Amino acid sequence: MSVNYYLLAFLTAWLTSGGVVKYLSLRSASKTFGSACPHAGVIWLHPFRVLTIVVAQWFPFKHQLGHYYAGFSFYLRHGSTCIGSVLLSGSHPTLWLADAHAMKTVTSEPGLFQKDMEAYKALDIYGKSGVYTRNENET
Repeated sequence: MSVNYYLLAFLTAWLTSGGVVKYLSLRSASKTFGSACPHAGVIWLHPFRVLTIVVAQWFPFKHQLGHYYAGFSFYLRHGSTCIGSVLLSGSHPTLWLADAHAMKTVTSEPGLFQKDMEAYKALDIYGKSGVYTRNENET
């Protein structure tokens, strides 16, 4: 048997193993939402990064979570003011809220809800923001 055969077998096994691990991590992350916050799907691009902002008018496609012109249609479709999604690259669960009281609770309770500090760092043009400084002091 040639070396190419072994390389192909190794590559196939490696890709299959990676696919199974990714599937299991996505499934595990999507189970964290429970019944109060329905799972709407997997997000391919991180919602608060430059690439997502650049391609926002074209990707995600129509009828996908995060579509530029979808508005609040996903909340209507799922019958909830809270929608859960999972980021493909890191299997991070993310909650999307359309309820003012829930948003107030999330923003005023820093110990209960972890903020995405990387998104806030991009806003540090004139110095550290209040959210970033508060979380930095807690750790």
